[in-house]
Amino acid sequence: MTPYLFNSKAAGVDIEVLSSTKYISGGGTTVGGLIIDNGIFDWKQSEKFAEKAGKFGPMAFIGSLRQEIYRDVGACLAPHNAYMQSLGLETMALRIDKSCQNSMQIAKYLQKHPKVKSVHYPGLAGAASSPVAKMQFNGKFGGLLTFDLHSMEQCYTLMDQLEIIRRATNINDNKTLVIHPFATIFSEYSAAEKEDMGIRPTMIRLAVGIEDVDDLLNDLEKGLELL
Repeated sequence: MTPYLFNSKAAGVDIEVLSSTKYISGGGTTVGGLIIDNGIFDWKQSEKFAEKAGKFGPMAFIGSLRQEIYRDVGACLAPHNAYMQSLGLETMALRIDKSCQNSMQIAKYLQKHPKVKSVHYPGLAGAASSPVAKMQFNGKFGGLLTFDLHSMEQCYTLMDQLEIIRRATNINDNKTLVIHPFATIFSEYSAAEKEDMGIRPTMIRLAVGIEDVDDLLNDLEKGLELL
């Protein structure tokens, strides 16, 4: 959801780990990640960090990361990547707002389409996750949705017909992306594990971007017509 939609500190989260490749970078330009210590946890209560807490106070965890991960291992953003992601931050709010708007319109369109079996998006009325999403995400529901067709073959047929929507794994790199999670990012899990996680062979994931929503709806409609 990114810190723009979800205030992890207000929700009582001690440490937030997120991929800045998604949403923050803007345009999928760079790969990166962030670790945010919200300053809630008392590190004196941790056996590992108690000594450093006496020296660094609430910065004990971040200080350790800087020494062990940044200095000793060398895991840090390259300067150019950091620059690109800083530029992405400048437009993040605009991009996420547009992505959320597009996602809601697409979800409502798919929900009414006769060839779509079901749609899963927390912004839809009656969605099981809607009450929590309204409470935690400030009235917006993100740019990620899934929908089910009637067979895996239909999923492949639809994806093969899409022209504007691209097949890729990222989330919100400005372009709308489609993927079949069952056969790709969850392919190494057993059938039972996939079932437990709600990963169905008939499910398609859309990471909705900031294109004109009518173009996206037309692209989906052309594909669905062939099912």
